[in-house]
Order: sequence, then structure tokens, then C-alpha cells
Amino acid sequence: MLEVRAAAAGAEDAEAGGTARDAAVVGADAVTGSNAVCGNAAYDSAADGRAKDTATCAALPPYRFMRVGTPYPFPEDAVARFAEGLERVLVLEELDHVLEDGLLVLAGKGRAACEVRGRLTGDARDRGENDVDDIACRIARFFGMRELAFDASDVSRETSSAMSAETAAETMVATSAAVVAPSEIAASSATSAVSAASATPDLLAATAGSASTATPAAHEAARAKDRSGAPALAPSDALAFDATLPVRPPVLCAGCPHRGSFYAVKRALGKTPAVLCGDIGCYTLGNAKPLDAVDTCLCMGAGITMAQGFAVAEPQKKHVAFVGDSTFFASGLTGVVNAVYNGHDITVCVLDNATTAMTGSQPHPGTGVTLMGPRRTPVSIRRVLEALGVECIVRADPLDRAGAEAAAREALAFEGPSAILFESPCVQLVRPGAPAQVDADACTGCKKCITEIGCPGIGFNADARGPKSKERGQAFVDASLCNGCGLCVQICPFNALEIPVSQTDVSRETSGEGVSDNSSVRRPSGKVAAEAESPAAADEIAAKRSAGNPSAAAEPSVEGGPCA
Repeated sequence: MLEVRAAAAGAEDAEAGGTARDAAVVGADAVTGSNAVCGNAAYDSAADGRAKDTATCAALPPYRFMRVGTPYPFPEDAVARFAEGLERVLVLEELDHVLEDGLLVLAGKGRAACEVRGRLTGDARDRGENDVDDIACRIARFFGMRELAFDASDVSRETSSAMSAETAAETMVATSAAVVAPSEIAASSATSAVSAASATPDLLAATAGSASTATPAAHEAARAKDRSGAPALAPSDALAFDATLPVRPPVLCAGCPHRGSFYAVKRALGKTPAVLCGDIGCYTLGNAKPLDAVDTCLCMGAGITMAQGFAVAEPQKKHVAFVGDSTFFASGLTGVVNAVYNGHDITVCVLDNATTAMTGSQPHPGTGVTLMGPRRTPVSIRRVLEALGVECIVRADPLDRAGAEAAAREALAFEGPSAILFESPCVQLVRPGAPAQVDADACTGCKKCITEIGCPGIGFNADARGPKSKERGQAFVDASLCNGCGLCVQICPFNALEIPVSQTDVSRETSGEGVSDNSSVRRPSGKVAAEAESPAAADEIAAKRSAGNPSAAAEPSVEGGPCA
């Protein structure tokens, strides 16, 4: 998808292939952009015209704006039309400098007579995330508008190279001595209704020296001052913030079943030396403490194959591979085949949460829903493993601590390839239950509920007092985050955490087996509920998805120790 928004005096620019929603701006300067997140359209606050200061915006030089949805393969023809008549182009993109490289190649072919600026020249961040404030500063500096720039961070240079921005720029394509703006842009001039401060993280900006409300000499003087390294103007009081921001590391969601899976495996291993191989998905976050359950992460499906390599190199250790249900179907099967054929002593833990949670809850063969909508019989993960020759396959609900730990111990004790199917739906697929509650009279302030599983729904109040905690403080549950999964209740050694009586069953819709009719299983919500015609049908869909099997009745649970 390629979307171009060009200033065209209120008319649609058919040649550029986009709309003229930013028609208040005319001239030969430009702003372009790239969305590097799975091809989805970036949010475009600049195009929304949310200008807060009309007077300031009026001082902006004329510009063009382009947003690219498919940076590879590089849309050469569209960008060549866009860059016609431009002197400079600023590229702001996430991840690698794909668009910047493409523009440089385009200029090298003689199809774009413009100077390209971006990560390679130090005009854009070469690491980290493109946040709105930083982008606004960089665009303001690029336009030579020091009054809009402020030092929210070191926005002048963050590249790891010792080469200065100017030195790097000199090695790029030189600015054409004679740049003629396209006639439809040079025909008129108008004030900008788009504030540079409202630019978005997925933007590129480009300018040319024609038809500006300020003189070219003034803009060049401002740019020279910017290159001199003079400090930017301080932000307004409204933007000032002196307090220290809290540390917010990435973490598994409150109630995420993966937390119980990791905890069960770690508990089952105890002090046994082991290598825990991770994979690509939400469960990569299991590497963080206190879970500390992921030692490696390379690429999709590599957890299973790396575990086999470690098993050969370090046979005295146990080797565990974690893989999600979606990744299992996408790239895990070949690794399982190799493990079975060569007899590698590994345990594959399939974290089946009935969705592809990390990238937007897309369906996969185990969900029974296709991309185009029609439903199909879900592919059973257990049956696939059986067909591949895995002899030891156990299933468990990761939110049932005792059952999950018992299943993990059984699979880990098996000599040869074994598998654990941890089955519990993603928190996005089920309606939250009543949150857990802390019994202030029973809480001792030991923090075990925090240090054992690291759920973000549990905090600690050092000022709280109780008959057993005394001066140590007490844990508390954030009701806005807790979804009532019940794992913490099973962790607390003093029974200080509890779930309301109506939510005591933590089995949820794990496999559709062994759940009594009168149990308090939480109802599915969101996409599952929307696809069902009735609550009963929603329950059935959730159960099938979480189990990854055609029907609960068609796949009975295995009893009597399948790995014996």
C-alpha cells in the first residue's frame, strides 16, 4: 500500500496517487513517511490538520508529504514523481534505513536531484523508537525553525558513528544546482495548516527552497545556526517535566497463561541444570525476572532446533523448547520431526493460547477460523505430534499450578522427545473475572506473590500495616489489571490472596475437558463472542480454540501416565 499526500491547493494530485487533504500547503518543500509495522497505515496526525498555533504554522516553508506503506520493494516510480523539484528530503522511519537507501539509489540513477537526509546523516535516530516529540524537533530543525525545536533529548545526534552529520551528508548525493518545482506546486502559495509539532513517528520530511513565507536567506541562516551546534530553544512550560519517569520494562499481561507455563516448568526442574530455549512471540518476555525462563531467542522455530543442538553438546542437562501454537504450525514442525528422527532428548512446551497474540490475534490452523472468514475443522496439535512420532505428550492448564507442575515433571522425566501442551486462552479472548483480593489480616508482606511470578496486577504498599505484616508492608491487587486468573492465589503460602467464590475455578476454557457444568468458567469475549451466535456457542468456540482440536469429545484426555 502506498499513500501519498501532496500539497495541491485543495485539489487531488492524481499523478502522485493520493489525496490533497493537506491542501492548505503549496510549494516545493515536502514531508514523506514510512510505516514499517507490518504494512499497516501509520496514524497521521500531521494530515489531520490539528494545528494549535496558526501563526507559528504560517511560518512553515511549503512542503510535500508522502507516506509509504510498502518500503520494500522500493516504490521507485512513485517516489521519483514525488521528489521532482525537491532540494532536500528528510527520511524518518522505524528500524533499518530502507527508504533512505532507496532514495540514495534513486538519486544515484539521476531520477532524483535531491539531498537525502536521515539516519545515515545523523538527522534521524539510528536506534530506539521514533517518538512524537523527537520527530517534531527534527522536522522543526530541518525546516530551520528553531522556535519549534527543543531539547527533549539529544536530538542533534544519536548515531553510533563518529562521523558528523555534515561530513556524512557530503558523501551523499549533492544538491542539484538547478531545481525546478513541479508546476502544480509552484503555481501558488499558502500558509500551512499542519503543525510540525503534530508530526507522527512514521514520517519522512523533505524541503525545497521555493515559495516560502520566509526568505530563503533567513531559512539558510537558521539551518546554519542549527549545524553550528547551538542549543535549541527550551520548551514551553506546558512541555516541561522534571520528575523521574518510572521504569517500565516489557512484561507479560496480567493473567497471561504463559506465566503459569514458565513457572510450572521452572518449578518442575528445580535445581536440575537446564537450557531453556525460547522463540518469537509474547512468550519471549519469559526471559525477564522473576520468571527467567528463556535463555535463547533467535528466530521463529529456532527454539526447538537449538534445544536439540544443546542436547548434543551438553547431554548432562535437560533441554526445553518453548513455542507458541501459531509458531508451532508456522515453523515448528520440521524441528519436531528432526528431534523424533534423531532421538534427541528434549521437551517441547507448546504454549497454546488459541491465537496469534503478539501480532494482532490473527487466526492459525489450530483456531478453526480462516483469514477470509469461513470456519474449518481446527488442526489438533496433539494429533500432529502423535503423527510425527512423539511418544510422550501431556496436557495441562498452566493456570492450575499443581496440575501444570505434575505434567511438566512427567514430560521432563521422559528419555527422548516429549511434549507438554499448555492450553489456556489468551486474556484477549476471555472476559475478565472478578479480581483477586488481599486479606490484610493474613498477608505477611513476604512479597512471594510478586517475586515468584511477576504479575503486573500485583503491587506492594510499604505503608500498609497488618497483624502479620507489621511494619513490612503488604501486597495489593490492581483491580484495573487483574483478570482473576487465580495463579497468585495458588502461589501465596499464607492464603492471603483469594478470588471471590463465583470465580474460584481457574481452569477456564483450557481444553473443554474435565470442567463441570456448574463451574464458574469465565465467558469468552471480544472476537470469540462476536463470531458466536449465542453464549453457549461462544463457550464452545473458545474451548475448541484453546484446545486446538476439532471437538472436546473427539479428543479425550490421556490418563494413567502417557510418558511412563
